[in-house]
Amino acid sequence: MDPLLEVNGIVKAFETRGERGQRGRVVAVDGVSFDVERREILGLVGESGSGKTTLVRCLVRLVEPDAGSATFDHMSIFDARAAELRRIRQRMQLIYQDPYSSLNPTLSVGETIAEPARVHGLVRGREQERALVGDLLTSVGLNPADATRRPRELSGGQRQRVAIARGLALEPELLIADEAVSALDVSVQAQILNLFADLAEKRQLTMILVSHQLAVIAQLAHRVAIMYLGRIVEIGSTVDVFKRPRHPYTAMLLAAHPDVANPRRSRTPVAQGELAEMGEAGVGCRFRDRCPMAQALCAEVDPPPVTLQDGHLAWCHFGADVPEAGE
Repeated sequence: MDPLLEVNGIVKAFETRGERGQRGRVVAVDGVSFDVERREILGLVGESGSGKTTLVRCLVRLVEPDAGSATFDHMSIFDARAAELRRIRQRMQLIYQDPYSSLNPTLSVGETIAEPARVHGLVRGREQERALVGDLLTSVGLNPADATRRPRELSGGQRQRVAIARGLALEPELLIADEAVSALDVSVQAQILNLFADLAEKRQLTMILVSHQLAVIAQLAHRVAIMYLGRIVEIGSTVDVFKRPRHPYTAMLLAAHPDVANPRRSRTPVAQGELAEMGEAGVGCRFRDRCPMAQALCAEVDPPPVTLQDGHLAWCHFGADVPEAGE
């Protein structure tokens, strides 16, 4: 196997200051490692505040990590100088959660889409720009005539399509969608997800889908990585993880998610409480205060990764004993 993206031990912490000026440190991403194969769709799941957005922003160096490494097609992302980083970013694009704030309100739709291609020298002259914009608008389900409109004239779903078209303007190999449908109505979400699936197939895209919505991941992702307080706690094929979760946090997410086909799954959560506040990294399992299976070992020793089957990993001392959601 030759992964397109390899991530090893990424750490990112932020300095904080309390009401009385006390300084603290919040570890948002704590030693995260994973690979993404070419033309694979990886789902990254976790509650709000689990570190998902910080992680993907580290990958495109909108946020500089404190430790760790990442390679894109064997090129080091974190060691890349300006010229090389520019080439990497051309091949790896990020779509943001809020399509309104991520679009420049002073630019037309056509200018928004054409600008990155012009900056990277992929188009020259107005005719090439118009042709590119028209093709991309059509590919995301919009009318080429929409090129003259402004973001404020569009619906939320239309704005997200424009953001996707802008991301595709550089013909990337890896597309990272950070909660790209969470701000949209359910019916519009379905349209955008279908668009992602269609684009991934036609353009042979590799994708990372960041979401707290399990239904989004279940529909598109080949594999899923579950994050909790800055760490990945379980990773494996979407079918395996959703059918037989081996970390109590994953089981909790599944138990809390309505399942029309199997109502028993959502009847009894396996854990209680809310996501704890991030703080300085410590020893032991971070989920132990919410976990009904926790024992003294969980507070004393970091759980090692346990290989279950076909690359299904869970970071839990007692993963083999985790009940299926609803049991």
